[in-house]
Amino acid sequence: MTTKQPTDIVIAETSVFKKIHAYTANMQRYPRGIHSIVVNASMGKSVAITSYTENQPNSYYIRCHRFMGVRLLFKEILKAMGKDIAGSTIELLNSIVRYTELDNNPVLLIDEVDKLRDEVLEMFIDLENKLHGKCGLVFLATPYMRKRMENGVARNKRGFAELYSRMRKILWDINPSKAEFKKDVELICYANGINDVGVIAEMHNKCDNDFRVLTDLIIAYKNKKQK
Repeated sequence: MTTKQPTDIVIAETSVFKKIHAYTANMQRYPRGIHSIVVNASMGKSVAITSYTENQPNSYYIRCHRFMGVRLLFKEILKAMGKDIAGSTIELLNSIVRYTELDNNPVLLIDEVDKLRDEVLEMFIDLENKLHGKCGLVFLATPYMRKRMENGVARNKRGFAELYSRMRKILWDINPSKAEFKKDVELICYANGINDVGVIAEMHNKCDNDFRVLTDLIIAYKNKKQK
């Protein structure tokens, strides 16, 4: 039997976790437009979506960064699908379309999409055109994405109005309420063997709505208990 180290954190099905799984499952079954989910940093977004792709076939997780161009993004999509990443940019795009057409209810999960440059974001217009009704397309981002889209539309920046329309002008805010967050802290603590209500309340007060801080508090608590 493998013994977990104090630094191992057991994943709990928080409110954000459940909402991401539910929204993504719906988009995988009924692909239409671009489904955009926004949630504050340190709310377990990436953990939830990684868990989804590990347990749902034909779901592909791609994590973006600010230096990612169109060609690299296409390569990361194909890599997530386990496919060959050779070819020109248009060949890579055609490969993505071809492979998703062969899949059964595929979904692309584009995490941290708000970090992409404008010209890369604009490319999703073409990608959604080709994948419409064939493959779910989910954006995951911080709330900054909403301001960026609204500002882009207001300033008439190329492609923003069309992209925003493909999002149905909706960015689903799944940040937990105060009551939900308190319950989430309890769930995470219970999952990691912490049952003392006083300790849980202290961690809730100290973590300041940040699951990364909560994780550090739990690790420190476990280490202290083992000494």
